[in-house]
Amino acid sequence: MTELRFMSSGQLSGFFGNLYRRTWEGNLLALDWEGDFLGPFVSKSESSGYVGLGKTLEALTRTAHETGEATLLEQRRLVLDTLLGAREPDGYPGTFAPEPRYERLWDVHEMAYLILGLLADYELHADEVSLSVARETGDLLLARLDAATLEQAGREPWGTVAPHLGLLGLDRAMVALSRVTGDERYARFARDRLGLEAWDLGIVEGRFEPIEGHMYAYLERALAQLELRELDGDRGTPSAVDRAIDYLLRDRALLVSGTCSIEECWHSDQTVTGDIGETCATAYLIRLLWKLLRRGGAGSYGDLMERAIYNTLAAAQSPDGRRLRYYVPLEGERRYWEKDTYCCPGNFRRVVSELPNMIAVGGERELLVNLYTECALTVRIDGETVIGLTQRTDYPNSGLVDLEISPDRPVELTLCLRAPGYAPAPRVTVNGAEANAAPAPHGGRAGFIVIRREWRGGDHVRLEVEMPWRWIRGIRRQVGRSALARGPMLYCFNPHRNPGIDPDAVRGGEYALDPRSIEGPLADDSLRPGGTACRVNALRKNAQRGEERVELTLTEFSDPDGVATYFPLSDPGAAVDEELHVTLRSSGVPEQECR
Repeated sequence: MTELRFMSSGQLSGFFGNLYRRTWEGNLLALDWEGDFLGPFVSKSESSGYVGLGKTLEALTRTAHETGEATLLEQRRLVLDTLLGAREPDGYPGTFAPEPRYERLWDVHEMAYLILGLLADYELHADEVSLSVARETGDLLLARLDAATLEQAGREPWGTVAPHLGLLGLDRAMVALSRVTGDERYARFARDRLGLEAWDLGIVEGRFEPIEGHMYAYLERALAQLELRELDGDRGTPSAVDRAIDYLLRDRALLVSGTCSIEECWHSDQTVTGDIGETCATAYLIRLLWKLLRRGGAGSYGDLMERAIYNTLAAAQSPDGRRLRYYVPLEGERRYWEKDTYCCPGNFRRVVSELPNMIAVGGERELLVNLYTECALTVRIDGETVIGLTQRTDYPNSGLVDLEISPDRPVELTLCLRAPGYAPAPRVTVNGAEANAAPAPHGGRAGFIVIRREWRGGDHVRLEVEMPWRWIRGIRRQVGRSALARGPMLYCFNPHRNPGIDPDAVRGGEYALDPRSIEGPLADDSLRPGGTACRVNALRKNAQRGEERVELTLTEFSDPDGVATYFPLSDPGAAVDEELHVTLRSSGVPEQECR
């Protein structure tokens, strides 16, 4: 498949455009690049620690390419020049002093993501120097990470982390080097010396030594396995990938905010307070789902992607873009990470920079639209036909999406529109005429509206999906409570928007909300331009004061002061099951067969 290319910053607006713009204006351009990010690479005096320059470099180079913004392009050049000029004579590019290099956490991890950032820069900007340095770094690691060094994984100096965590990112970096250069040595290293092909770890819940239930590391390695198989021409899905998706959906470990993880590790008991929803895990879940969707997965993968993007990912960033979070709990205080460096800030920037290429994808006589947002994109079909795609919509405020399909010449093409699982009966017209809009399998995948016809310049498609309010029934630790959603958006309780209401009483379940009293969506620009909120009636029974009836305002889940997402209902029967659990990938397994 050929990915669509985002055309210019001015053509991405709405929810996605705001998220994208505030990430580059409020964050990437506000970083202390010289001190926080490049300083350790120049001094090379560290004996421990992690900066995450490669992750943020990749975000910078992608965003600079997609927007063409002069300030971003200038910053990219300064970062690359400083980084490349600070390398040791033997090619070592990292931050460590000579003695602890290679065997101490997180030196190899840092270099692996530098390789990925440099390869992205080469592929987007055609910078041969970036390719050369990426390859030299890969060669250095091939030479230094011999069997004796790798044998240290799980012992000193990597200590209590599992080998795949201690070497996080190295497998994908080597597979990417092999793909870009055609040099089989890198893939062979990943396959044989790192054991990538044979790796098949089960789901390990909780943070125990050695730490092997690390969700981000697991998803990264599962994605690396997929990429290695694609490199080898194997279209099969590794069992580790199926196991992760089954665990989240079939075993119902997925949180209603579209992510998982507690203290960075797998968990399935629906705990929603504390160190919940690591940003790295969310970013890699989105990335893995997009890979699976492109490989023929069901539309429910896109449903889960947008749930994670609109909620957990958006809530990991302050409204002005400047501050980022390591964790995004559903209940209780949300804290910002105290630094700009380290893994979660870098992975947040990376995945946001990738979002424009997750909107849609082109294939053989096929155009698949996954995410709905204001944008203008182009794609080349079959290597010859150029197709323009323009979306005009205020999604997720409403379910109305207008698409203009403009090939450079008339072409027979299958248009596949993702039909969100929350929408009961989507309606589609083509040039004003009713089209068959029933969600249908396409190529073995469910959850898409499929339109096959000859397309001409200026053809117009209108998609209308209903966006009813729905209370999603809690399970396990959340039994007896429900979360409010509309489309992909969740809503939460912010005490500052509800003066006089005791937040501890709300979180403690003392208020029962009337599920049929929702007023909204209401305009609310406090979090984003065009944002929404709602009002809902609630009843508190108090032994001393009797019944207390109040009206609560609920805001979008990304509200930085949100402290509660689940609530008791006065009529629990009004709640519905989580559609992402019910869908169960593309298998169609009924809910009663779930464990």
